[in-house]
Amino acid sequence: MKFFDLDVVRPLVVKAGISVGEIGTVVYVYSTPHEAYMVEFCDDNGVTIEMPDYLPEELELYEGYTSPYRNGISVNFGVSQVTEPAFN
Repeated sequence: MKFFDLDVVRPLVVKAGISVGEIGTVVYVYSTPHEAYMVEFCDDNGVTIEMPDYLPEELELYEGYTSPYRNGISVNFGVSQVTEPAFN
C-alpha cells in the first residue's frame, strides 16, 4: 500500500522500541533508493518518542484517520517566514 504525508498508521513489526499496533503519523515519504516512510510516534503530551523508518509492507493504515493528501486536498499549514530574530 502507498502511504501519504500525514497518514495515520500502525506498524506491523517491532522497530526502535515501537510495538506492533502503536499509532503514528507519516511525516516523510522516501522515494529513493526505494519507497519507505518516516513515522513519528508521540506520547500523550505530544512529545516525540521515536521516528523510525518503515517499508510499505511493515505498515497498515489506521482506520480512524487518513491524510487529506489521500483525498487530493492541498494542505497549507500557514507557516510564515521569519526574517528577523524574535528576540535579542
